[in-house]
Amino acid sequence: METEPIMLNIKRIKQEDPRKYCAPACIQMILHSYGINQTQNEIWNASRPLLAPQSQGVWYTDPEAVGSYLNSVDAVSSKIKVNDLSREDITFTISKIARNIIYYRHAPAILVWGGAHWVTVAGIQGSFSGNSFEKGEISGLWIADPGRGQADIEFMPINEWFLQKYLTPCKVSNDKIWKDKFVVVGEASDDIIDDLAIIQRPSGGGGIINEEKMTDVILEDIKFFGLGTGSRLLGGGAVDLSPKKVRILDTDAHYFLTPVDINDRLAWTAFVSQESGTIFNSLTGVIFTNELELPPTGNELKELLLSKFSLTRITFEEKEGLFWRVCRELPSMFDVVRIIEYDGKEFFITSRKEVLDQLHFKPNSEYLAG
Repeated sequence: METEPIMLNIKRIKQEDPRKYCAPACIQMILHSYGINQTQNEIWNASRPLLAPQSQGVWYTDPEAVGSYLNSVDAVSSKIKVNDLSREDITFTISKIARNIIYYRHAPAILVWGGAHWVTVAGIQGSFSGNSFEKGEISGLWIADPGRGQADIEFMPINEWFLQKYLTPCKVSNDKIWKDKFVVVGEASDDIIDDLAIIQRPSGGGGIINEEKMTDVILEDIKFFGLGTGSRLLGGGAVDLSPKKVRILDTDAHYFLTPVDINDRLAWTAFVSQESGTIFNSLTGVIFTNELELPPTGNELKELLLSKFSLTRITFEEKEGLFWRVCRELPSMFDVVRIIEYDGKEFFITSRKEVLDQLHFKPNSEYLAG
């Protein structure tokens, strides 16, 4: 399949408050593409009154607030009208995302992980015939995640993992407006691309593959999704060639982070074999970066903990390996943690050298949705 990236001028901006600024950061990214500079704090303060009445105490920033705020900016509203386009139909949702990118050159904001997190779609991986955008194919999205991701933009193929785990219907507790809908905020019309095929790489089959075979499958997926020519890294360079095994917390599953070469660029890939009894054998993400940031270990970890707890000596136990779970602190599968036990408590060490006492997923009194 001959596909290519169709990208917008989106610069990923990190959210300044890990609890509640993912939506303001997404709005900030979108406005930046229109030449408008606003701070996340300004956006946060101005968008709070725009929440739907039913969203008070449920959402930090709901889809209605995102759309209303963007419409209040002349540079946006003079070009398009933005609206909440949430539906229960995944095909409609992906088509609306593609139409925003192709027709209106507008980056839509979408909710992922069941409504737990806002991201901005910076582009699509697609194939269209000539200048006609009413017939084409799409195989993946390029995501600008304001969370603690490691790369500016991450490619996410549309496959079973993406549809079952990432772009999933809203399941926010106590929400009655967007429940069970795929949430996208973009150009307001219900028009979709007439003939858009979603091209998925078949998942599973043949049982769980081993690490040696895994890289071959990754390279096949890279070619299938049109990312370019992939190859194994050769020895003698500065990159550790071994895949990094990451355990998924609260499950018996794991995945691998593996470096490869794509068109003479160093890329890191995320690959899942099995999770929750389902065999995927699928590429789930690609980032282009010269260095994969990992949480500290050994003496570096010890020095971090001494500083964190203001001690001169410390005794702790480090669990072997790297870990991840769906949560606000780890929005991408490339963001992993180490786990230690100290003073009878468990702490999570991030690649940014943060020491966290918990990871948040479900909205609660401290972390609302959005």
